[in-house]
Amino acid sequence: MLSAGEERTGVDFVLVPSRPAKLTLSLNDASGAPAAGLINLFLPGDTPGSIVANRGVPLSPANQRMTPTLEPGEWVAVALGNARSIARVKLSSGEEASLTLTLGSGARIAGRVVFDGSSAPPPLASIRLGVRGVGPDAAVPPPGLSNGAVAVKADGSFEISGVVGTIELQAVSPLRGWILRAVRYRDRDLLDEPLTLSGGENITGVQVFFTDQLANLSGATVDAEGRPSPGCAVAVFPDAGSMRFESRRARLLRADQNGRFGVSDLPEGSYLAAATREVDAPVWLSADYLSRLQTLATRVSLTGREKKTITLRCESVP
Repeated sequence: MLSAGEERTGVDFVLVPSRPAKLTLSLNDASGAPAAGLINLFLPGDTPGSIVANRGVPLSPANQRMTPTLEPGEWVAVALGNARSIARVKLSSGEEASLTLTLGSGARIAGRVVFDGSSAPPPLASIRLGVRGVGPDAAVPPPGLSNGAVAVKADGSFEISGVVGTIELQAVSPLRGWILRAVRYRDRDLLDEPLTLSGGENITGVQVFFTDQLANLSGATVDAEGRPSPGCAVAVFPDAGSMRFESRRARLLRADQNGRFGVSDLPEGSYLAAATREVDAPVWLSADYLSRLQTLATRVSLTGREKKTITLRCESVP
């Protein structure tokens, strides 16, 4: 890690030989006939939601196949036409492969929104729900994953159609004073175990819970001598095994000029909090970086509306 103004020399880079791969793409409709549409190719980065490269490949019955040259990696292919489809393909150096996507109607997700709290909830009809990609599909923009966000009905019910990929439900806009607590489907919370949909599934009985029971975590960052450490970065994230695909319970902030910090909108749960002199913000949610932060972290458990204060020693990330 480099701090502002720091200089380092003697850094060696190792170049690994690599040859471009070739992927022959085709697109069919549900009957197996060549279809018109656009296949978007995404190469995800190390951080959830980041994209290293993307390509758009237009196809039609008159132009049934195209073979773009791509860098090696694990690509996500999303087809858009009068329907949608999604697939993943891993390409090695110099590999030549083929992939055919079949357009389908996508899955249907239906359920109800529930507010669990003591304050007055917003009008149900003012809430819009959509989907976002997580896990292997975190790099896919929302238009590639469903027919679009929908308004919740006055009775709390909703229905989202045309869904494909590994997804989770979310409110399109934040609800002041409320946070998404859980999305229940049968015996699982879809925020921890997201759905992976290939299209055609009919998912009903989903309950989307919002809560106003938000916990507050505050404290101070100090140096080795116990003196305030202004500007120290503070990372708060679920403890080992709790965060799989999403970052709804992760926060990154900096202590103020007095070394104080505060987070006021955390759902209840068990967290790790770490303070460090430097943090690589673009990649801090990657599994590797979180494992390094864990070596500095203090474990803290929070219940609904609990206020807890801790002191963190500001250290360097190993």
